[in-house]
Parts: sequence; C-alpha cells; structure tokens
Amino acid sequence: MPYREKKAWISMLLLLAVSAVYSFFMVDAYHVPDPNLMYLLHLLTLALAAFIVFEVVLLFLAARLSPDDPRGPIDERELLIELKARRLAYFVLMSLVVLITFAITHLSSHGDTWGIGNLYLGALVLAEVVRFAMQIAYFRREA
Repeated sequence: MPYREKKAWISMLLLLAVSAVYSFFMVDAYHVPDPNLMYLLHLLTLALAAFIVFEVVLLFLAARLSPDDPRGPIDERELLIELKARRLAYFVLMSLVVLITFAITHLSSHGDTWGIGNLYLGALVLAEVVRFAMQIAYFRREA
C-alpha cells in the first residue's frame, strides 16, 4: 500500500472517529435549556487538538514503516487521484453549503449560531471524508 493511500486511510478514519466523539458530546451538551458555550468551545478545541496530535503521530509512524515512499516525488497517477477526489469533494461541499444555507434562511426561527456553525463544520467534515474515501477507492482501483 503506497504511503499516500495510508495517509488517506489514517486521515479518513481519524476524522470520522474524532467527529463522532465530538458530535456525541456536543449534542449532549448543546440540547439543554441553557447550553454552556465555553464548554462547547473547549470541546471543539479539544477535538481539533486531538485530531492534529493523532494525525501527526500516525502519519509519522506510517512514514517510518515505509521510509522511501513519502520522500519520493508524487507521480502522475497519484496527482490524478488527488485531483479527481478533490473535485468530487468540492461538489459535495458546495451542495451541502447550499442546502444548509437554504435551511437556515427558510426554516430557522431564531438565531442559533452554534448549531449553524456545527452544520457548516459537518459539511466540511463530510466533504473531507468523501475526498479521502475517493482517494482510497481510486488507489484500490489502480492497484
């Protein structure tokens, strides 16, 4: 398995795991009569820090297990895989942003800024998951 495929697997699974844990705690803390916004901000900061730390550690380990692969130049096949995956992820992101904006504009009854921010955050996470999944699928197809 090439290093860039390992990187996509690590990023996708880690993004799903951190997002699931964050979402579980965020929904539990947010859906109370008076949510503590500082707790939610700390929760978001902790999720982001955990993602960064785990990503760096796991990518370092992946690079150590295949020492020549990460240093090699990106070939045309890998570049094409990355570009095709980014293209699909961009369309997913734009579609979700339009849907969320429509829902906020036409269906929201009050200014729910934390929930709105988390909808956009979820759109970004989903687009990145699609990008990594498509990279993995293209790597598997070409393997």
